[in-house]
Amino acid sequence: MKIKHLLIANIVAFSVIACGQAEQNKEEAKATEEVVEVAKEEVKAVEAEVAEADSTVAVADSTVAEEVVKATEGEAEAAAE
Repeated sequence: MKIKHLLIANIVAFSVIACGQAEQNKEEAKATEEVVEVAKEEVKAVEAEVAEADSTVAVADSTVAEEVVKATEGEAEAAAE
């Protein structure tokens, strides 16, 4: 009978330990989710900065293209004369 009680006590003890570990894992997962959410917000901010830089580069590319076209037109007119 004593062995049976010891086995039951061990099973209960292991169950309590397993539940404690599961709870700890749950808390760690929640903390990780919070870190991920913060990282997502930081990524959104960086993406906004990148979009702004892309826009600036696109405007600069357009300006340069216009200047190249004007210079080419001027050279073509000079060559035609």
